[in-house]
Amino acid sequence: DNIVLVPVKAAAGYLNGYGDNKYIQSLPTYNLPNINNGTFRMFQVGGHSMYPTICDGSYVVGEWVENWIKEVKDNRIYVIVSDEGILVKRVLNRLKKYDNLYLKSDNRKEHPNQTLEPIQIKEIWAVKMHLSFELPDPTILYDRVGDLEAEIQHIKSLIKGKN
Repeated sequence: DNIVLVPVKAAAGYLNGYGDNKYIQSLPTYNLPNINNGTFRMFQVGGHSMYPTICDGSYVVGEWVENWIKEVKDNRIYVIVSDEGILVKRVLNRLKKYDNLYLKSDNRKEHPNQTLEPIQIKEIWAVKMHLSFELPDPTILYDRVGDLEAEIQHIKSLIKGKN
C-alpha cells in the first residue's frame, strides 16, 4: 500500500513514463492512514484552478479508476492524466451520452470548463484525500454570502415598496 508520489516537477516525466514500472519505482512512496486496499497515487497540484477547495502546492491522493464509464461519478474530483497534462478537476461523466468527460474548475472565474474525449485520456484517479499547507480564510466566502443576503433584502424591500 505504498503510495507513489508524482511531484509537480516530475509531472512531465510521468506523462511519458506512467506505464513504465521502472519509472514508477523511481518515484518516492509514502504510507498514509486509511489509504489501503487499492492502487493509489499522490499528485502535487500546480495552479489555482481548484481554489479554494485545493490550493496550489497541495497534494491529492487518488485511487485508480479502471472502468471510467461506470466508476466516474458526477461532481467528484479526479486526477486525469491526459494529452493535456495532469489535470485535477471536478468531473461530469458524459462518456455514454456525448463520448467525453466535462471538466470543471472550482475557480471558474479564472479557469474555463473543458471537455476531454476518451482517446485523450491515459489514466483517471479518484481523489480520496488532499494534503494542504495552506488554510484558506473562510470569511471571504461568508462576507460574500452576507453581502448577497443584504442585497436580496434590499431588492425585496424595493419591490414591496412599489406594490
